[in-house]
Amino acid sequence: MMKRGFSLKFILISLISIALITGSITLQNIINTNDAKETSYMINTYIGNGPAIYAKVSFNPIHGFIIALKVRDGDLPTYEFVIPPNSTGILAVNYYSDMNDLTSRELGVIGGINPLKIDIQKNKFDRYIFDVKIMVLNYTIENIHNVTVYYLIDTHKLDKGVYLLPFPSTMFQAILVVGEQPYLGSFPWDNKIYM
Repeated sequence: MMKRGFSLKFILISLISIALITGSITLQNIINTNDAKETSYMINTYIGNGPAIYAKVSFNPIHGFIIALKVRDGDLPTYEFVIPPNSTGILAVNYYSDMNDLTSRELGVIGGINPLKIDIQKNKFDRYIFDVKIMVLNYTIENIHNVTVYYLIDTHKLDKGVYLLPFPSTMFQAILVVGEQPYLGSFPWDNKIYM
């Protein structure tokens, strides 16, 4: 019985690893992660009552996304990740900081992250979706200043629409579009509407 349980676990881990490797190779051309690292902006972000995180971030869509693209340039570039309804995706977020030991930070590992729905008709934030969690699937610690977190995004309970993904240290950089095509309109923060 122990051998069978071990075999199933090994097969599952192998399949996930293959999906992560293949997805990062095929989707690498959509978002140039080196470009994302160079243009990321260092932001002070608080998680709950925890300490601030100062980190540069870059994104790598691994699996499940129709398209991923940079829709805004500048100090705070905005990236959109388009995913079909009733599906799942894996998004790798790399956190890099010269100043902080990122291994002592939460980075969304505990309890998951709630997406924030954006009402695109009224161009304002709508509400956090508390019954949906963006959960951590895995993470890789390169060293104490460089951590990559693999987030599992499940859209089965999300309506079609536009959502802010409030990952640590990203401010308004990560947008999830549940649907078939990117959203290219304005965002609430374009008009200085923050909540």
